[in-house]
Amino acid sequence: MKFSISYLPARKRWRLEYRNGKRFRVNFKTKALAQAEAERLQEDLERAGAVWVAMSHPERNELMSVVTEMREEGLTPRQAWDEFKRLRVAGGAQTGTVTAEKALTELHNAKLAAGRAKLYLANLKQIIGDFIVGREYLPVSRFTLADVETFLNQYNIEYRSTLRSRLATWFRFAVKRGYRADNPCERLETIRLRRGAPRVFTLPEVTKALGWLQVHPRALAWFYLSTFAGLRPEEAQKTTWKMINFQDGWIRCEEQTTKTGERRVVYPRPGVMDALKYAKAAGSVLPLSRLQMRRERTKLRKALGLEAWPKDVTRHTAASMWLAAAGEASKVAGQLGHSERILHSRYKALVLRTDAQKFWWLVDSCAELPS
Repeated sequence: MKFSISYLPARKRWRLEYRNGKRFRVNFKTKALAQAEAERLQEDLERAGAVWVAMSHPERNELMSVVTEMREEGLTPRQAWDEFKRLRVAGGAQTGTVTAEKALTELHNAKLAAGRAKLYLANLKQIIGDFIVGREYLPVSRFTLADVETFLNQYNIEYRSTLRSRLATWFRFAVKRGYRADNPCERLETIRLRRGAPRVFTLPEVTKALGWLQVHPRALAWFYLSTFAGLRPEEAQKTTWKMINFQDGWIRCEEQTTKTGERRVVYPRPGVMDALKYAKAAGSVLPLSRLQMRRERTKLRKALGLEAWPKDVTRHTAASMWLAAAGEASKVAGQLGHSERILHSRYKALVLRTDAQKFWWLVDSCAELPS
């Protein structure tokens, strides 16, 4: 490796240049500092070779950390490496050679065969795919805790629990199959997230939304199903008219449309069923495609003057208003597919009972509308 030191008058700095596979340039305040760095690099090169010099500082730190751990176990780097090679030969494809992409494909197929929901599988594949992008052919055993932390730190803390859960599922699967020895997610710090009160529609917003939807009724039934019957937005979108029994007053949520994969029957307030009859007579569409849902919600958002659509705001509104009116979580939790604990922790005392009474009058009054 050749080193050259030159003076940069414009910057009043001394530049050290050298090549080690690629070109490196480092500036120093004095010539002495540049010469000292060149001497250090030369010593490193003589002691450890070009490989050490080419390594980044994080890579060097990680290597030294591993060496320290091996010493604590009474092993030398050579002994650890020889043992790894022995296990790889003994285990064949089962140890250290399965790629990240193959492990993801096997995980997806195993979960699919186990009957997991397609929505969950799509989310699982997307998150892990984002994690391994550009490293699909790297052995799954090569991914480290540092890789996981770097990936998680790119996202807001509110989303990290989901990301961590999906990655943990993938690593746990790899451990079970013998593709790696550990699950690095187990060494992550527990995320303590303080949730704020969920965003709910105000009475003026609900009134304005209903006024606009009654003129543009394509998504009116969806709005009634989610805002007043408490269905999750995706459940309401996929609900068909055949799943609504007007005679007996119930709505069926099939397992393929629910988040938890469990079938449930919702018995909303009588006024909600009258409102759904009105929506059907007005030409509202069920089910809605994703494109239709996106377009209609965008139009509604603009009509309400919102910069962004609050996540799950329709269901949050239904849960808080229903709990305030009923007073007992046990009467509401089953309808929503929630636990009583979640209902209390997220929605209790979020709205006043007087506001809830005014809210439910908006659908109770639909009985007086022509169907």
